[in-house]
Amino acid sequence: MIQTINATKILDVGCGNGQFTKVLTIENPLLQLVCLEPNQKYVSEARKNLTGKNVAVIESSFEDFQTKQTWDLCMFNGVLEHMNNPIEALRKASTFAKYTFVIVPNAQSLHRIIGVELGLIPDIKYLAEADLKVGHKRYYDPSLLFSHFRKANLKIVDAGGICLKPLSNQQMLNWSQSTFDLLHELGLKLPFYCAEIWALGAKRNG
Repeated sequence: MIQTINATKILDVGCGNGQFTKVLTIENPLLQLVCLEPNQKYVSEARKNLTGKNVAVIESSFEDFQTKQTWDLCMFNGVLEHMNNPIEALRKASTFAKYTFVIVPNAQSLHRIIGVELGLIPDIKYLAEADLKVGHKRYYDPSLLFSHFRKANLKIVDAGGICLKPLSNQQMLNWSQSTFDLLHELGLKLPFYCAEIWALGAKRNG
């Protein structure tokens, strides 16, 4: 995903407690990272988790963030589904970043399709109480995500899925590692039925 574009200067939007970003710094300690996080509690945790000399954590929402710098990559991991205007956010990212990378929860996930068939949820884009509690405003599917990229004048460079799962996380707690390895392999063949989908975009010319 990210490795294929040789991004060394990254803006991480909504880094949370920094655990995902920490993986990036371990894999490539030379990365230059600026992490944005509006939640003060998470900012404190992220600063403890991200101690590299090339990493800075800033307490700010993306909407309020201003920069004159240019970036190789602007990354939104589990963020767009919380935003009031995700298209505008993607458009803003394209003004200073060569590439934009997004990970969002997938309405078309296999476990949500099964949930509809079993009558557990009314439709695949249904927002349950737990979703609303954490501030989710929508579930994406590939069509909606790609549409938002196009409306933000971003060209899809690559896309895929993460974690194929037939049931909820709670129901899969005691499954074996070999089962998860198999689901990972199946997810590579069925990316747009995974629990999360990702897309990498670049600004269109003109």
